[in-house]
Amino acid sequence: MNRINFTLIIFLLLFSNIINSQKNGKIIYEIKTIDFVPKEKNNEIEITIEKAMNQKFSLFFNKNKFSSFKINEIITPEDNSLDKLYNKMALTRFTCNYSYYIDFNQKKEYYLYNDGVLISNNYKEKDWSITKEMKTIDGYLCYKAIYKYEYIARDSQTKTKTITAWFAPSLPFPYGPKNYNGLPGLILELQDWNTTFLATKIELLDDELIIDFPKGKSITQEEYEKKVLSGY
Repeated sequence: MNRINFTLIIFLLLFSNIINSQKNGKIIYEIKTIDFVPKEKNNEIEITIEKAMNQKFSLFFNKNKFSSFKINEIITPEDNSLDKLYNKMALTRFTCNYSYYIDFNQKKEYYLYNDGVLISNNYKEKDWSITKEMKTIDGYLCYKAIYKYEYIARDSQTKTKTITAWFAPSLPFPYGPKNYNGLPGLILELQDWNTTFLATKIELLDDELIIDFPKGKSITQEEYEKKVLSGY
């Protein structure tokens, strides 16, 4: 993290007007944009994007430094299995096909995928690069941060993924959509691949929120990735 920019963020935090006693929160994220255009007309892709654009997600955090991020319930007609299929495709292709939990005290994180697989990892801080670029989101001054990491694609090639986040120092909570966190302020906007998440409702609460972590047999991220690449 750039030292000059980090010092600036700390300065903003110290002189923020927020009442820091409110350490419990609920944030609603909606899909702002999906910048994906198929090479040729494809009805399935168009329907999938439409489903993704209607999805909403909730981020919860409490004073114990626990947080969870999960999709809000999707209401679909019980007799329309095709509708459910498109929603599932939208989660996998464009939004988020897992619920994410983190315990900052124990430095543990959990992924509960929609197929029932539970992953447990030791939490590692992300190497964010905070820039001087600013913009206002819903009245909050936000700074732009970039995170890049390498991953192994399905073709077994190593590629680089870039995540762009806009965080608000005046909301000094290190949380955000999906598994992106660790910035000195709440992430109000996040671009991941083609999809941009936007915080549309922010509730800071005095009453403690109870966050229940998933239970059951878990595997590591490495084990899960091997299963995905092998097609199970």
